[in-house]
Amino acid sequence: MRARERAPIDAQGEFRVAQGGPNRGDSARRERTLSLEQRVAEILERVRIMEERGNLPPDYESRE
Repeated sequence: MRARERAPIDAQGEFRVAQGGPNRGDSARRERTLSLEQRVAEILERVRIMEERGNLPPDYESRE
């Protein structure tokens, strides 16, 4: 999850996310591309889950 938050944006405005763990070789890694809309949807979904669980940071302002 942290790697996705730091993922660079390519020329088409899409996030490049490397798949595979640090102990896997380069040959075992693959990339997938996330559109900006998909990236925003993932973030909003994580926030929604955190809201439900009640584990948001103290300085978070609700969307309500």
